[in-house]
Amino acid sequence: MRAFMSRMLGQTTTATILRGLVNQVTGADIAGRVGLSDLWFRDADRELEGRGAYYNLLEQAAGPMGAS
Repeated sequence: MRAFMSRMLGQTTTATILRGLVNQVTGADIAGRVGLSDLWFRDADRELEGRGAYYNLLEQAAGPMGAS
């Protein structure tokens, strides 16, 4: 897809579309740090099973005010 877009739109326009306008203008990698994959629930940083997984899900659902 990237190659097709580069041929049709040019490399600069393709980079702007795929990486975002802020990344292209500033050179900072904002898109790599911000995404929608963790919008509702974040993955645990370790393997959790049973009660631990349940408590992690509750903490994620409660948000910052519910976490202790």
